[in-house]
Amino acid sequence: MSRSYAAYLLFAWKLAASAIVVIAVYFLLDLRRTSRATNYFSLFSPSSSGGKIPSLALQGANSSETFSESPHHVTAAALLPQLYQSLDEDELTCKEIYGSSYLTYAASHHVSICESSSGSHVRCFQARRPPLPFSWPFDQFCVAQGVSIVQDQITSSTKFGLQCRIRQENSNSPTEYAKTNSSKSLSNVLEPKSYFFSTGVESQLRDWNTTIATPTTRCSRDGHHQLPWMILIRREGNNNIFHNFMEIWQAMLTVDALQAAIDPETGEPFLSNTDLQNARIVFEDDRNGPYDDWWGIVLHNGEVPLRKSNLESGCYPNVILPLPGSSSPFWSLTMEVKYHNPCHNEVLTNAVRKRMFEHLGVVQRSTEDIVHVYPNITIIDRKETRAFFDLPRLVTSLKAQHPSSQINVVDFAQISLKQQVQLAIDTDILVGAHGSAFLHILWMQPDAAVVEFKPTQFPGQGFRYFAGIRGVNYFEGRATWPEVWNDTVHGTGLPENWKPPVNGTASWQKSPFVYVLPDEFLGVVGAAVRSQQNKEYAPGLSLSCSGSDCQVTKEQYSK
Repeated sequence: MSRSYAAYLLFAWKLAASAIVVIAVYFLLDLRRTSRATNYFSLFSPSSSGGKIPSLALQGANSSETFSESPHHVTAAALLPQLYQSLDEDELTCKEIYGSSYLTYAASHHVSICESSSGSHVRCFQARRPPLPFSWPFDQFCVAQGVSIVQDQITSSTKFGLQCRIRQENSNSPTEYAKTNSSKSLSNVLEPKSYFFSTGVESQLRDWNTTIATPTTRCSRDGHHQLPWMILIRREGNNNIFHNFMEIWQAMLTVDALQAAIDPETGEPFLSNTDLQNARIVFEDDRNGPYDDWWGIVLHNGEVPLRKSNLESGCYPNVILPLPGSSSPFWSLTMEVKYHNPCHNEVLTNAVRKRMFEHLGVVQRSTEDIVHVYPNITIIDRKETRAFFDLPRLVTSLKAQHPSSQINVVDFAQISLKQQVQLAIDTDILVGAHGSAFLHILWMQPDAAVVEFKPTQFPGQGFRYFAGIRGVNYFEGRATWPEVWNDTVHGTGLPENWKPPVNGTASWQKSPFVYVLPDEFLGVVGAAVRSQQNKEYAPGLSLSCSGSDCQVTKEQYSK
């Protein structure tokens, strides 16, 4: 080999080695740059994705790189300044009571009531609650396993029984168990509570025989995942739509919490998907109510509710005693008397809306149909109590003020439940006197409006917070006394020595009329109309207002 050829090979080898080094350095620098970019983007991982973010493709002509999740995003969130993490009392209540924490807390706070040697078994769960309308901090629902049901032909009654020896220790309890040492009744183990119309777990268990000792009537808790579950409902017994729906909703939340709760004995959820599909609702009463169909959202399995009088005598492995309707945190929203920061947590309300819409087969308005330049107005036409006095005059004046709006005057009691929900979906502005029909705020579109006229001296915030949690604009009007209405409208003058009653709230529920002055009615409803007209500016259209009357016209451009 000549010297010149050897020199050429050495030169070629050095050149190749240099190229390899350059490529390696470039690769390492590029990898480091990508890693830094990945960590940077992971700081902004949205909480709504459960801590996971999708890969993001680099928007470059010559790049195919993607960003993936960094393991440091949780740490980064914890290191944010305290002002981004602290919650005041109202915000904490909003998170714990009206969000998913309401369910997860209940699912993770439960205790066994009976001794392990008992033939039956009872496990009770606790759910947080706001202070109104009751003073206690928690509500209970329970699962009873190994329940004896006997149809007594002599007394024509259904008898429930358990063989449960109360645990003597006080640990992990959802309620105060100081009474258990001397208690012989399971119902006394739970702190006595007085829910509306004698409902609730404690009231139900009070009617059960919890000291069964006869071998022929004793039921076993074994095999509790082999037969259908039962959710035993004690209803309030009235036809008020708000009362009824709160019962349905609380039963639904009870079932949903049990799907998330883990049975410490099996390590599996208390209520599996298979259990849910086979479960049945059982009413303690034999009534047929106007809202029975709505109970289908609780289990969502297509099964029609049974009555306890239709059950066969025997042993039932799993009986759920749900949260009563008046334990609903949404009751509290309508009973607040002091103003506080509104809650806008829609987790629970969105869930029940989706379940109800699917059950009834209704759909939300499309995005293109959300904004109505001339909003649809629905006036609740109550008939038995709190009807608008001289409503035809008010409606005539309203139509004259807003001639292009569709104004519906509807007695909700005369249309089907599906029609009620669909009407609420299609309504931009819901107007009415304080009452249970404002439940339909649940179905309205976000940023719609509700106008509530309250009775004289009514102390509560009414449906202000209920509307706020749904993102519905709230407008409040006030009724006046008949004497003031007659004097203002007809100039009759006030009766001699007349003064407004000192305690004018006692009879508001049964009052046949609410007296709303025309200017009050038109002014408040007009403000709600304006809130809807201001949603969107459409190119080529001009909104011109004279007083509370607004008209949309085509813009004229000068050439």
